[in-house]
Amino acid sequence: MLLTHAYPSPSAPLNAKFIELFAKRLAKRNVEIFVIVPRIFKNSPKYEEYDNLKLLRFEFATSQKILSQHKRIFSLELFSLLLSGIISATSCFKRFKPNLVHIHFLFPMGLVGIYLKLRFKVPVIISCHGTDIILLPERSRFLKLLARSLLKMADIITLPANHMLNFVYESCRAKAKIIPMGVNTSMFSGSQKRDDIIISTRSFYPIYNIETLLKAFSEINKRFPQYKLVLAGDGPLKNNLETLSKSLNISGNTYFAGALEHDELAKRLSCAKIFVSTSLSDGAPVSLMEALSAELLPVVSDIPANREWISDGVNGFLFEPGNPIELAKKLEAAIIGYDSYKNTLSKNRKLIENNADWEIIVERFLAIYRSIIYKKGGENE
Repeated sequence: MLLTHAYPSPSAPLNAKFIELFAKRLAKRNVEIFVIVPRIFKNSPKYEEYDNLKLLRFEFATSQKILSQHKRIFSLELFSLLLSGIISATSCFKRFKPNLVHIHFLFPMGLVGIYLKLRFKVPVIISCHGTDIILLPERSRFLKLLARSLLKMADIITLPANHMLNFVYESCRAKAKIIPMGVNTSMFSGSQKRDDIIISTRSFYPIYNIETLLKAFSEINKRFPQYKLVLAGDGPLKNNLETLSKSLNISGNTYFAGALEHDELAKRLSCAKIFVSTSLSDGAPVSLMEALSAELLPVVSDIPANREWISDGVNGFLFEPGNPIELAKKLEAAIIGYDSYKNTLSKNRKLIENNADWEIIVERFLAIYRSIIYKKGGENE
């Protein structure tokens, strides 16, 4: 059984797309998957089924906004989600009797999963992804204590990046495993012909700090007017960013492409030369990993998540987060030195193929599943 609060739907087709990709790949390996997810949008089907994958969206008092858009953590909507989630997951558990429960994101479905563990003595895996363990527990003492309790009760904790171990309590680190987010490397390819394009694939939320990129590009636009900036994302700050691009006189060379499906995203990346991420915080930077797989030269913020993949001046560039002047300097260095990095870009792709290809990631999770089920079977004998 897989529990998550975020999953693609007709109204939000890219919401936590990686979880859908993960579940479908498990199903192709003949693993029966039962996905339990809140029905946030009324136009979302209540039930879906593909081969070995069954998806149930449970009803709750929804405001029809994805949970990451909510400013308040505690609300009647959240309590409704938790109560309905427990009822739906319990019913599903009794019917299908899964061997284990895999929770994606510590909050809020971690509470539902731990309830199942306590009631049915089922093994539980909690996969943290970033904000759920880095930022949310810092918002209140209660959330910090809750996070610690949930992690202590998990049988296995998975984290997509080494730096996130710092946010796991020492008593839980022994059961933590580092497994990166998966990338479908076969979708991305290095192209011999690249256009003079700088691309960002981050969403338009404050945490991704797209404003810094626009300010830096206004300087690049003066010296390298042939370069275009493509922003392949969407979000509540879109209007503000469009207004800023006009005030900076770069709207003619800046293209707001919107949030792209994976096939279209792969095409866009294959045409560009330079990838930029201005994120202020990250768990595992899937967008960067996809860019490396597509052999773009990365210029990314100097945060722990990015430093796990990029060494400044070696296989890409790092800049101080929120500093448009330094970003402009690094972009200039990337443009001028682009040809000298071509051999490095193919090595970057190999780095992702060897460490984060979906097939490798799914196999590592399957190994965890087998070990937990085998251990449980031994205890029951």
